[in-house]
Amino acid sequence: MRKVEFVMTAIKSIESLGHDVSFFKIRQTEDEKGTFVYYTFDKGWRLEDMTNWNIIGIRQRNKEHFLLDVQLMHIEEVALAWKPFDAIHDADGSIHIYPAEFLIFIDFLESFVKEQSEEECNMPSHFSLMKREELVALHFNAHLLNSSANDFYLYTPNEKAQHSDQISIISPPSWSSTTGQFQSNSISFITFDVQRLEEPVFDQLDVEGLGRMTFNQCALKEIIALLKKYTFEGNVESHT
Repeated sequence: MRKVEFVMTAIKSIESLGHDVSFFKIRQTEDEKGTFVYYTFDKGWRLEDMTNWNIIGIRQRNKEHFLLDVQLMHIEEVALAWKPFDAIHDADGSIHIYPAEFLIFIDFLESFVKEQSEEECNMPSHFSLMKREELVALHFNAHLLNSSANDFYLYTPNEKAQHSDQISIISPPSWSSTTGQFQSNSISFITFDVQRLEEPVFDQLDVEGLGRMTFNQCALKEIIALLKKYTFEGNVESHT
């Protein structure tokens, strides 16, 4: 059997890899909150030679109170070939990664933690594990939930981070302890306005900015700690 070689990766800005974000049909806009910087996994290959890409948008804002906007997007080659494609609206709000890449992603998020932050963490928890019936009530497809091994967490942000009329859910990856390091899974961010639930045909997979969440320092530290529980190594330890 041919040995599979894993290409070591790093997360770098798209511009540092010689491309403009327009290559991915990302609308780059600037407002009072600032501008996003978009990153991807550098696997040592030319971006134009790949068939799918994981994009991570980062925007740091609010000088008085640290806030970090994080946007996840998974883009397929076929999507870029579709003329009306708009990455911010149409891209899947997730990144599809290998276990080693997941560790790199966690380290990437950790690089934005301010070690000297004096911000008080006065909430017991920003993330709570959701039950199946709670997800169905939010219009999640019951069949897809039955076939998925992934967990879902409701994110309750600080009032300065996100609007209270928004619902945000994160789904960490799920790994098989028998498949090894060469399996792929996804981490998803899902954010939408509560009022959208009143629409009978509402699909939370068709929302602009779907894969975007905003974290203050406390929430950022907490999500990093949560994601570390879902590494491949952590999964293996929990089953031994």
